Amino acid sequence: MRLHAPNPRTPALWLRDLRDRLRGRRGVSLARWGWYRPPGGPGPLLWVYAPDCAAARVGAEIVRGIRSVRRDVRAVVTAAAGACGEAVREVLAGYPGTAVAPAIADHQRAARRAAARLRPSGLLAVHRLPPFQFLKGLAAAGVPLVAVACEPPRRRAQGLRFDHVLPVGEHQARRWRQAGTEPDEAADLEVLLARTDVEPSFRAALVPGGDRRLFWVDHLPEDQRQRRDFLERWADGDRTLVVSGPEIGGIAERPVLRLSEWNSSRAPVPPGTLIWMDEERWLPAVAASAFAGALWRGERGPLWQALASGLPVLAGGEARTLVGDLGIEPDEAVPTVPDWGAVEAQWQHWEDRVFEWRDRQARLRQAFWGARRRAVRSMAVLDAWVDGW
Repeated sequence: MRLHAPNPRTPALWLRDLRDRLRGRRGVSLARWGWYRPPGGPGPLLWVYAPDCAAARVGAEIVRGIRSVRRDVRAVVTAAAGACGEAVREVLAGYPGTAVAPAIADHQRAARRAAARLRPSGLLAVHRLPPFQFLKGLAAAGVPLVAVACEPPRRRAQGLRFDHVLPVGEHQARRWRQAGTEPDEAADLEVLLARTDVEPSFRAALVPGGDRRLFWVDHLPEDQRQRRDFLERWADGDRTLVVSGPEIGGIAERPVLRLSEWNSSRAPVPPGTLIWMDEERWLPAVAASAFAGALWRGERGPLWQALASGLPVLAGGEARTLVGDLGIEPDEAVPTVPDWGAVEAQWQHWEDRVFEWRDRQARLRQAFWGARRRAVRSMAVLDAWVDGW
């Protein structure tokens, strides 16, 4: 008889099971241990591992692309519970043989059970590889992997097989080579989610008037005095500032309007009002209508949407590293800035020299379509992978 070393996380997982069952979420408890039910159909099955909402959306888009050429392929996307899973279900609603399920636990037995029940021809990991115990279970079940925008594993499970590695940029590709795996061409498949069909009509509804301009940031200065000065210059008069993100913090003596609230009346916004983009669905409209922006948070979706819309943006904070990882040339497309003073100087420069601003728009769109072509080539690699099943 073969004995397995106890998993120290097992008691914690049992407590989660009890909590979910008491709250009536029996399906989440069953899925945690790999008790999946595969979707109907005779075709091969693709298992998509998505640890967060952005990865789930990318995974769903990959499934749609594969199903456009292989209609017999079934797919299961394991995504976070709640709104994330519901959004993916809406994307895959028109594709029979696809399903969305809660994620399984970091437990070798759970991974082996899920693989035995789903019988996948391959697993597609998006943005992050599964934990080590999960990978051990996949290796034991003989399930091959494709890594999309994932960092290489710190420990490689014995027998684990990577059929393809699609790094997000050259920096990540270099780390895979150092780990002993030769990657495919670098490309960020999240660029496929950016919309290119949005008209710049949002500004006219929000702040009508030919002289009023929209500016967009995903973060505000941390220093209270610097924040106040920044808002006085860029969120007053003919300038209106839109701030995206989960929260924007307290703004003293300045009205803040959520876009979800504005949508009920769509009345023009008076000068001096700070606009909070509290729902991600407004991102394409804001990017298409703003004059300029500054990204600080290091999220790929907003950056690609800005490039798709031709919105001149600056990258500071974590976004500076992101621009380098994605292979975007700072001088040609997205300049990097060290602080908010540099943001204000560059925005003022674009206002004073509109011809340079328009030239920047053309460079951004060129960079976007170059990234889009690389993503299409990566999709062809995945199509060829699935064709071998």
